[in-house]
Amino acid sequence: MADTISALQDVDSVVEEICHNEGIPGVSIGIINGGETIYTRNFGFRNVEAATPPDVNTLYGIASLTKAMVAAGGELSWTTLVKDILPEFDHDNVEITASLTLSDLLAHRSGLAGFGALSLAFQGDGEMLLPREALFEVFNHLPQPFPLRQESLYLVWGYAVVGRVIETVSQKSLHEFLTEEVFKPLGMNNTTLRPSFNKRGNVAEPYAALANGEPYHLKKKQVFADTFFEASGASSPDRGPTSNTSVVKQIPYILSNHIAIENPSLGERSYGFGWVRTQLPGTVGLIGDNLQLWPLSELPVFGKGTPPQLTIYYQGATVGYYSSLSLFPDTGSAVVVLTNAIAMSDAADWTWRAYVEALLDFKNPTDHLQLSKDGKLRRIEQFDKMKSTFNEERINGTQPLLPLDAYAGKYTNHAKNFVVDIISATQSGGEHLLNLRFQGLETQTYPLRHYHHNVFEWSLTHDESKMRGRYNIAEVSYYKFDFQIGGPDNDKALSFFWDIDPFRPSGEIFERVSSES
Repeated sequence: MADTISALQDVDSVVEEICHNEGIPGVSIGIINGGETIYTRNFGFRNVEAATPPDVNTLYGIASLTKAMVAAGGELSWTTLVKDILPEFDHDNVEITASLTLSDLLAHRSGLAGFGALSLAFQGDGEMLLPREALFEVFNHLPQPFPLRQESLYLVWGYAVVGRVIETVSQKSLHEFLTEEVFKPLGMNNTTLRPSFNKRGNVAEPYAALANGEPYHLKKKQVFADTFFEASGASSPDRGPTSNTSVVKQIPYILSNHIAIENPSLGERSYGFGWVRTQLPGTVGLIGDNLQLWPLSELPVFGKGTPPQLTIYYQGATVGYYSSLSLFPDTGSAVVVLTNAIAMSDAADWTWRAYVEALLDFKNPTDHLQLSKDGKLRRIEQFDKMKSTFNEERINGTQPLLPLDAYAGKYTNHAKNFVVDIISATQSGGEHLLNLRFQGLETQTYPLRHYHHNVFEWSLTHDESKMRGRYNIAEVSYYKFDFQIGGPDNDKALSFFWDIDPFRPSGEIFERVSSES
């Protein structure tokens, strides 16, 4: 045991360097081996300005780690049809409506894609832009790029529906239900879907890492309470004893293989309910943001040269927090990593791997600090490439086809639950310009600049994006509004295309509903 502790202590300095490189103020680590907690560490600050360090009771946002807790709650059969519980579920595809089960949603095997719809729910600054009542206005019209149960496609909206099922059957809020049926029976007495952010609370403040490695304090926190995403990324964890409950009885099925992910793979790589299973040696980190920075084929093989063994893990990412949790059933081991920053790369991912290599004595350890440095450069390069692509694709010498005032107005999507105001404004120097505003919220205002012809753009630098508490999006097409002109005299913008969904190549159409903005 002494050798193991010494090996874990050697990792501490590497993790501190990763945090410094990534712009992470604070991190808390918990390690179990043989079913017993053997190591905890807390680095840095939960609040930089107050120089307050984290401790074993500090609460962090854990984002998608919540999914495993939602999967553990409820007494329904896994094969329960969603339509039998929620009559408001009526998807455009009648097969989906007739056949979709809770298992399909928990295992991300519905074949539905929700990436584009996320842009209607969230555009930064911690604000949820759709009310919980709009869940099925969105879900019923999600595109289906894959047949039911044929491919794994990550869908946070699926867990929102599962949360609604739990609330309908239990006649309790999801917060109340999970507190009574999961958190309290497992001794997780501080874990909650609705953390308090008062100044006296022991809560890690959220930060975002800027390109220079400095952590930027996000004044607005992402609050999931009483939203449809409460089931897919809201809770804050603590440590407590487990007990024999109905939750524990469900664990084997929750952790089982329900669909393969990222095929082809000779070793097992599959999805359970809120967990990923991977046979080592193998590629891990497939739920986190590092897969945005490296092609799957270029990610390092974890556990290279070690005897085959199974790891079951998950990762979380939300505004101001990265987290990870990994289990090793063969040795009764687990590593949890909680951080209070959206870093340059997914540093929680590198951190849990580094500690596992020391804990299980992997003979060919990876240079995770170098991966962190490479990830930081790759993230910056993504935004730099976006800027250069904008410049290269611009058609120089063009002007808007109409006066800027003719583009101003209120535009809405087909479901009429998301509004984009295009606002005509004049700067103090007299320059005429446009702004866009999501859902009529002044806090959701961005400059809208002419690009060429009838196309306008609202691209952001890396640091601008991070300071607005946004997820990393560096796709040129995402930041373009392509206006369509019409009217009796072709004198006004009637609609615009916004490319927010890779599974809708024609883009989302927003039609003008008013000339007022």
